[in-house]
Amino acid sequence: AWGIVLGYRVRLCAGFLFSLAVSTYRWNFLVIYVDDAFMHLLLFWLMLLPVGHTLLPWELRHGWRACLARWRRVTVPGTVQWCFLANVCLIYLVAGLWKLASPLWQQGFALYATLRLPIAYAPDFWGPQHLPLLQGANYLALIVEPLLPILLLCRPGHPLKWCGLLGQIGFHLGILLTLRVPFVNVGLLGTALL
Repeated sequence: AWGIVLGYRVRLCAGFLFSLAVSTYRWNFLVIYVDDAFMHLLLFWLMLLPVGHTLLPWELRHGWRACLARWRRVTVPGTVQWCFLANVCLIYLVAGLWKLASPLWQQGFALYATLRLPIAYAPDFWGPQHLPLLQGANYLALIVEPLLPILLLCRPGHPLKWCGLLGQIGFHLGILLTLRVPFVNVGLLGTALL
């Protein structure tokens, strides 16, 4: 993983970690977690995208402006970018539509129930007094998550695309601050670069 972090032979490291993660996933299928499933997807895309050419920490010695100018010139073939974006949108669409079909989400109690689970950072903090606030956030998630694919697919510079970015950032920061599922949320926040 340090090879990926440092930008050293990223595709090779991602390919090795992908095969390792898939093998582990098949061996421990019953204990798979949302972070584990997303890690497969992230490693797969690290093999396809031009990583290792941008966001390299040692290049910062030349200064931010020089790095940003060089990094902006690195492009991704349109087909790869659209496939990646479609994959990300599919994650939001499936999760959002599943929530719309769930009675617990429809009744407004799913977020409260989730925050009471041991996966939450402070499951004992959330009590019935927080229910009105959590119901509002529950219904907001029901609206935002299925709409994210539409908002993210708008043309660059479109005002709705900015709304999609703000919705994506708010959605994942809310999860990061309350639940112990960091990798999937940091990974999906990272897709905002595209």
